[in-house]
Amino acid sequence: VDEIIQNKVFQVTFTGGEVMLRRKELFYGLEQLINAGVSCAVNSNLRLLRAEDATRLYRLGLRGVMTSVCSYDPTAHDHISQARGAHEDTMRGVHLAQDAGLFVAASMVVTKLNASHVYATGRYLFDQGVRQFFATKASPPVNATNFEQLMITPDELRVVLDDLVRLQDDLGMEVGILECYPLCAYHDAPKYRFVSDRRCSAGITTCTIGATGGVRPCSHSEKDYG
Repeated sequence: VDEIIQNKVFQVTFTGGEVMLRRKELFYGLEQLINAGVSCAVNSNLRLLRAEDATRLYRLGLRGVMTSVCSYDPTAHDHISQARGAHEDTMRGVHLAQDAGLFVAASMVVTKLNASHVYATGRYLFDQGVRQFFATKASPPVNATNFEQLMITPDELRVVLDDLVRLQDDLGMEVGILECYPLCAYHDAPKYRFVSDRRCSAGITTCTIGATGGVRPCSHSEKDYG
């Protein structure tokens, strides 16, 4: 935290893993950084969030959190996250955060298991008071095997993007993706402005600092620069 402040970094996202497993470090880091004028964000599945946590986050100066929702369907969400009751826990956390005054955005990682759920998930979240929704295709982890069986096809990707456009048009929901896609994946840049406006910032304006302090260009990269 001291080095981040000294080096004049102006925005920090606390992510993981699951940040609420390390409340002491999370709250300490947020307090020090926010007091130093650094803008902060938090990514959490919110399953462990307590009412007092949400209130404390707001009092520290945090105004929003990003959570992960795999599907509107509890069975599908729990299967993908490999945790029974995960959907119920996350939605309880969403409501606790909102009750404390925090803006909640939701991110959905899209695979073949939930590619057909994007529109319904966005509409479900909108009904729960979530106004910002991201649905991003899964990228294969470096150490994964047989991940291709979960990756969506280019045609499925365009259906996902069309579903996001429908959410934008039907509900006025703010939609987007959290990575950049090559133009050849979707072609129609004006239609998918929320896609074509994104650029890869890895090692240019952003980096990832791992739990041991090692710096990587982004969270997908296995290259550690010390």
